[in-house]
Amino acid sequence: MALAADDSVPEQTLIAEIIEVKLQYKVIAVSTHNVTAYTSDVAQCDESPCITANGFNVCAHGEEDVIAANFLKFGTKVRIPELFGDRVFTVQDRMNRRFTTWVDVWMKDYNQAVHFGVQKAQIEVLVDNV
Repeated sequence: MALAADDSVPEQTLIAEIIEVKLQYKVIAVSTHNVTAYTSDVAQCDESPCITANGFNVCAHGEEDVIAANFLKFGTKVRIPELFGDRVFTVQDRMNRRFTTWVDVWMKDYNQAVHFGVQKAQIEVLVDNV
């Protein structure tokens, strides 16, 4: 669910969408990690840069809601509130095995990923709130 930040969306709609996201998931763990960004570039990945380690096609999907993390199972949902607010990411990829506790966020734009650099932030591991 993407939230627009322009004047064309009524404020109460944005608030309702944020509340819906918060009610949909429950935080089960919080921890601090180095967070980086990557793109679908052969230099950063392998010979099939759009396909993640679990077979997901990030290029076809086109949404910036995928992360690589070696310490979480595929399909795990997380938030990184300090950097991305209420956006929910799904673990679909892996990093080089030397990055045992890092989180790598997939981005469409190479320059944006480079500019992101390395940041330290808390991640929230989520489960469905049923």
